[in-house]
Amino acid sequence: MHDCIIWTLPYGYNSNTVLSGHYPMATTANLTVLSGHYPMATTSKLTVLSGYYPIATTAKLTVLSGYYPMAITANLTVLSGHYPMATTANLTVLSGHYPMATTTKLTVLSGYYPMATTTKLTVLSGYYPMATTAKLTILSGYYPMASTANLTVLSGHYPMATTAKLTIIWILADGYHSKTDCVIWTLTDGNHSKTRI
Repeated sequence: MHDCIIWTLPYGYNSNTVLSGHYPMATTANLTVLSGHYPMATTSKLTVLSGYYPIATTAKLTVLSGYYPMAITANLTVLSGHYPMATTANLTVLSGHYPMATTTKLTVLSGYYPMATTTKLTVLSGYYPMATTAKLTILSGYYPMASTANLTVLSGHYPMATTAKLTIIWILADGYHSKTDCVIWTLTDGNHSKTRI
């Protein structure tokens, strides 16, 4: 049985879901995803993964705002330092071994909120690109989330490059209330399996 903890913003902030809970990492590890208006909290920091991380110490998990010139070492980046999001800010998430080229960027959050209703955001595990059936949607639909929007968060040991395995927590939220559904998805070499919590 997995814990699934829902964090929401106060009413009036569209209460986009924040995910935490079961996370098989070190005791100091935290998995938090802040959604809604940016920046959130007084520290203006967005922490995705901390603690144990099976990559080199220089490959910190950070997301950069603004133009993102990928490092030659293709380190994973999710969020770094203060996050004063600019109007032109573009956020990218890189998974697995990702020798990023100028034309191969994964956009997670781009520009102003809300995003266009047609925007599809994905995070890929292992080598990129993967098969089209092996894509995991992180944020889809209108943001702040519409009633059919999905918010997913990376969980488990990340990245799992050698096994191409990525476990996520998927929360279905209506943008105003807490969860309506919580599902554990496991992606292994492009094959999906699902366990409902």
